Amino acid sequence: MECSFAKLVQKQIEFLNDFWQSAKVNIKSTDNLEESVNYSTFALLQSLGTNHTTSIAAKGLSGSGYEGHYFWDAEMFVFPVFLHLNPLLAKQLLTYRYTTLDKARENRQLFGYQTGAFYPWRTISGTESSPFFEGGSAQHHINADIAYAFIQYYRYTDDLAFIVDCGFEVLLETARVFSEIGYMKNGKFHIDKITGPDEYTVLVNDNYYTNQLVAYQFQWLNRFAKLLREHHPESWSELTKKLQLEESELQDFAQFSTAMALPFDEAKGVIAQDRDFLNKSFWPYSKEETNYPLLLNYHPLTIYRYQISKQADAVLALMLFPDSFDKETIAKSVAYYDEVTTHDSSLSYSTFSTVYSRLGQVEKGYEYFIKNARTDLDNSHKNTKDGIHTASMGGTFMSIIYGFCNLQVVEDRLTIDPHLPAEIDEIDFYTYFKNQKYRVYVSHQEHWIEKVAEEHQ
Repeated sequence: MECSFAKLVQKQIEFLNDFWQSAKVNIKSTDNLEESVNYSTFALLQSLGTNHTTSIAAKGLSGSGYEGHYFWDAEMFVFPVFLHLNPLLAKQLLTYRYTTLDKARENRQLFGYQTGAFYPWRTISGTESSPFFEGGSAQHHINADIAYAFIQYYRYTDDLAFIVDCGFEVLLETARVFSEIGYMKNGKFHIDKITGPDEYTVLVNDNYYTNQLVAYQFQWLNRFAKLLREHHPESWSELTKKLQLEESELQDFAQFSTAMALPFDEAKGVIAQDRDFLNKSFWPYSKEETNYPLLLNYHPLTIYRYQISKQADAVLALMLFPDSFDKETIAKSVAYYDEVTTHDSSLSYSTFSTVYSRLGQVEKGYEYFIKNARTDLDNSHKNTKDGIHTASMGGTFMSIIYGFCNLQVVEDRLTIDPHLPAEIDEIDFYTYFKNQKYRVYVSHQEHWIEKVAEEHQ
């Protein structure tokens, strides 16, 4: 059907008007933060794939950086934005992963794995496009990242039908890779020779972030199995036949989850990024003597031999699983890794900001928030010409929502426990939870969450 340009313009106006009624974040602050937050949301919306066969590139549609490839950024840093602001758009990102599941099954065969599916580190069509291994396709956490996004989608929407149609199959097939390459020893389940989010430390044993996510994935596979048995018995029977799933495999997942190796240094009182990270020597040069980013100035083997991190790795686990640790452990751990992290990746600042803010260390949280929020507007990494930093933009939103407002799901309901910096007077935004729209308000004097009457999305 033909459509005039004037009609297309009108449709775009109507779409954006409707979107911003729920998506705009109102912030009263001394640094004009509304510009940074809402510009980021707009740039992400422009770049978002919505046809089930596309996702969102690490540089959006604004530049040729990374050749338009999709990474784990999509699930871990962009997906949460739309999960809160427009769950239907968030669902499109997950549907893309389901449509490329067969490609992921083919990809795991390239690694010699016998079962399951292994998603490519960087891709467009579903095939692996990473030019290197150690810091690329060895990052097996991509499987657990995707699974985590499916789980969060269910937790926020109660859309069990989507789990039946797509989610359970993705969770099971990606979990099978971890079950195959992991092993039990001395009562613990270990996953060796993979790379975590920190690309300055490769092919490690028991990467904390990866292991924590995999344990979570194993747990939720059994939860979903129970839910599907109860509420969709016919579909459950079809799934078990299609996926050749036996009860014994679910029992293995439950055992592995409970026994997951999560390295911890008792003497330092901090979680260990991996089994060997804390045993390495510190970087031998001062911050003033060091040339950044490290990977463009030092040989990779030099970097790999030292206790230095490109970006938040273990700290990202602290952000995703705040209830897994006591406050003292979180505080010691984030402070420790802050000293050995270069923040050469634009993904890093928002994670540290969120964790610092939750701890009540709002000055530090705000310092890192500003560095992240202005990444593209100020071209602080000197590479915005290659395209925007979509993960950084998603991180800006996450620092506001999960950090300063400390929005969480506790016992199946939304809660806030805010820690506002002095530079922010108030934050006012909408979010969706369980098919209901909520308004969230936070200031230094008061904070509350209230339902908003509107038609369900």
